Amino acid sequence: MFIVIFANRYLAKFLVAGEIYSTTGREMKLGVQSCSRFLNPLNALNALNARTDFLECYEVLNKNSLTSHMADTMVICGPDGHGLFPADDDVCSGTSRGTTTWFDDNPTPHWMSAFTPTFVMRAWLRSYYSGFEWMGVKEQSANGHPAMLVRTREIEGFLDAIWQIRDNHLIYVLPTIFLLIGFVGFWLIRAVLEPVKHLESSFQSLTPESLAAGKEVRAQYREFETIIGLYKDMCVRLDESFHRVKSFTSHASHELKTPLTILRGTAERLITELPTGSDVQIMAGSVAGEVERLISISDQLLLLSRADANALVLQRQDFHLSDFLDELADDAVVFEKSLTIHKNIAPGVVWHCDSVLAKQLIHNLYTNAVKYNVPRGRIEFKLRRHQDSFELRIINSSAGVSRELSERAFDRFYRGDASRARSVDGLGLGLSICLEIAKAHHGKLTFAWDDASRVTLTLRAPTHF
Repeated sequence: MFIVIFANRYLAKFLVAGEIYSTTGREMKLGVQSCSRFLNPLNALNALNARTDFLECYEVLNKNSLTSHMADTMVICGPDGHGLFPADDDVCSGTSRGTTTWFDDNPTPHWMSAFTPTFVMRAWLRSYYSGFEWMGVKEQSANGHPAMLVRTREIEGFLDAIWQIRDNHLIYVLPTIFLLIGFVGFWLIRAVLEPVKHLESSFQSLTPESLAAGKEVRAQYREFETIIGLYKDMCVRLDESFHRVKSFTSHASHELKTPLTILRGTAERLITELPTGSDVQIMAGSVAGEVERLISISDQLLLLSRADANALVLQRQDFHLSDFLDELADDAVVFEKSLTIHKNIAPGVVWHCDSVLAKQLIHNLYTNAVKYNVPRGRIEFKLRRHQDSFELRIINSSAGVSRELSERAFDRFYRGDASRARSVDGLGLGLSICLEIAKAHHGKLTFAWDDASRVTLTLRAPTHF
């Protein structure tokens, strides 16, 4: 910015100087043409009065002009080529021609005024005239050549005074300039980036469900039309891809259910018909277990595909959440003797929801707390009632949770290191299903792990929606 300011100052000195030299010449020429009558006839007795009258005429003619303040320093030459004062004769007679230039004799070249940029022309004017001590104009008349001259140092002094005033006030003007430049720059950047902000907002609002009806983004500038077009095409392609995936998952799960059910029935019949304890019966039992596992995966994928398609049909009814959790905690005391069970359950909490899905959600959370616990660990049930909502926390001790698990706990088919080795049974879909059930009930499910090696799964949901 400083470079721009000083470059502007440097260029302006040439432009303003050239303009002042040019204007000075024009005004002096006008003065000589209009006021030379006061110099005819001229003799030594009336020279002083003639100068006074001439300058009064000049100042009236060029009132408020650039050169009016320099009129008193100008040399006035009579028609006979002599100065009004004897000391000015050398300048008026031209004996000092090497230090004097006549404005009329040195017009700007035609090629320069026609083809040369203003900056170059004005720079040339200054460089030319500042090389002489005197600058003057003269007028052809019947009685001779009246003329008017001014020292170039007077013009240069005037220019220096202008730049001195400007430089003295620059320290006060700079903050204003910086503020204006900053404001204009901020406004321009904001105006130019407005389409980018709209695009960013649209990206942030995108979900698999809203791809087809994404936020409308308009290209305020022609340069952004291609980007906006690509964005809209991407949304359409993504929406089509999501629909194909959902459709495939739903149809595959539905189509697999029938043959898997037949396989399960066949395996169970073989188990009953084969000799008890035989290797073949054990193999048939293993097959039946894997078929059961596939049926479970199919059912869960079908549930998730319906959730993705917003096709979950909720059978709402009053579900006594407090009573269900009390029973679950009491059963845990009986069946999980290696774990310590604590409960802090607010009484009388009734959740108007799909009771089948609600039970599946809570059971999945509890099962998760049991599977990923530690020997002689603990599970804690906490239920709090708020005005129109409730908060359920199921807390279990854990050997430790990796950062990856903390971030990807609700990802589908994602399982921790222990479960990958199949030492803990599971499909990696339990928490994903819990999350979708919570969303379907306008609730929120979160996963947290603290320094005390405790995992907390928190469900917050309205009692009615």
